[in-house]
Amino acid sequence: AALMFTLLQVALSLSRGGAPLNRLAGVAALILLWNGRWLYDAGFMLSFISVAAIVEWGIPLTWWRFRHRDEWDKAKYEADKLERLRSRWGRLQFAAQWVARSIWAAFAISIAASVATMPLVSEMFGVVTLWSIVAGPVMVWLCSIVVGATMLHIVVGRGLLTDLLGWVVEFSGSTMNAIAQGC
Repeated sequence: AALMFTLLQVALSLSRGGAPLNRLAGVAALILLWNGRWLYDAGFMLSFISVAAIVEWGIPLTWWRFRHRDEWDKAKYEADKLERLRSRWGRLQFAAQWVARSIWAAFAISIAASVATMPLVSEMFGVVTLWSIVAGPVMVWLCSIVVGATMLHIVVGRGLLTDLLGWVVEFSGSTMNAIAQGC
């Protein structure tokens, strides 16, 4: 899933428009050219379906509250945001809104991926668990911490900060494993 999503991001950034699902299908075709037997692999199928659901449902769901705004409202919202950032209380409000948006985004993305993959999970494994709906947002949040800290670790290279970033990655990863094992 990480390889598929990374290649999709590269394809989307290199293109000028077009449907993201078409790009995703192209990425899946490239991956299958590498190893065609992955077409029948549960991990590949679940990854493809979950990334497609994130692209088509999860990401639009994270931005649903801005759909009703026209350009004037968006400009006014941005101006109000800049005004609020000038005061201590405004910065606190901005931080609280950022946390709330992050939680909502993690929830929306995990719900989209869980709902989309449930039929395939049911067919392949004969069991559907609802733990993914409960644990999914936490896992998405922890995964973003792992990816961000790892990227920072690569950029920083050496020094005291790398030890801290290594600890963050290790702690977040072991927490994810503990949650998965508990579920």
